[in-house]
Amino acid sequence: MNEYLTWWVGGIALGVFTILFRLLTSRTLGVSGSWKKMLAWREERLQDKTATTMASNQGDVASALMAETLAEFGADVLPQVEANVPATHKHQKIAEAKNIPWTAHMVFLLSMVLGGFLWAMFTGHFSIQTELSSIYNQWTGGGLTGGLLLLMGGFMVGLGTQMAGGCSSGHGLSGCSNLAPTSFAATATYFMTAVIVSVIIKVMIL
Repeated sequence: MNEYLTWWVGGIALGVFTILFRLLTSRTLGVSGSWKKMLAWREERLQDKTATTMASNQGDVASALMAETLAEFGADVLPQVEANVPATHKHQKIAEAKNIPWTAHMVFLLSMVLGGFLWAMFTGHFSIQTELSSIYNQWTGGGLTGGLLLLMGGFMVGLGTQMAGGCSSGHGLSGCSNLAPTSFAATATYFMTAVIVSVIIKVMIL
């Protein structure tokens, strides 16, 4: 039987990591978000390139916007536009979008796998297993059916985290620590659903 890290040690470690992640990146921690960022690295690179181009050619961008405005509404709106633009914003630079590189997200995800591997090696419980748990095999029949159900579950988790705007780490750790109402609702839904499904499975098996 595997021996897990004491719950309160793991809780403190997760709390410290969540705080450090926020301080170092100014972003909230989220595993599903990191996975999405890593998969969409091409789009992220294109967005960064576009933002850099706009920041370096802010004069051309402003001129193009003004030309489109005049073409659409005519020169009569020019005094109104000038009057509604604060003086502090007339020469304000276009800010570059500062995104965390997709490589950082990849390192974060790989570090979780590496951390689990190192802990298993440290405690002497490392072993390669191709079989799922006996309870799961008993419930699904195991084999190809069990594998397909597990794959389908993974897709559903990915879809659900995108619809909910985050996963258990994004909402449960980062969102709740920031007192976000939506994160409290999402986390409560996660746990309630897990408890209900676990009870149903236990009743069906036993």
